[in-house]
Amino acid sequence: MRKREDQQRAALLQRITDIYTGACGRVIDFDNDWVSLEEVSRIISALEDVLGTPRKGWFGWEVYCLDRFETPAKAMEHLFRFGFRANKRLKPEVMGDE
Repeated sequence: MRKREDQQRAALLQRITDIYTGACGRVIDFDNDWVSLEEVSRIISALEDVLGTPRKGWFGWEVYCLDRFETPAKAMEHLFRFGFRANKRLKPEVMGDE
């Protein structure tokens, strides 16, 4: 089970890294470079567009969560905990609609 989770994390990290590169328009060396606030905003929007959202009103994309998106690795850990995976787009469940 641990091996599968490690593979899922690695795949999600690669997907997120690709999204960061696309949103910023450049490859970022996170050991020696910082992303601007404007870039982080584009990154979060791109992640939400590509990966979806786990439920209506989910707060994980909000401005006060910016520290969770400083690097692809931090974003992966944050998003993995909420069920995000590289191979699927989450759709919010609508409670009470039939």
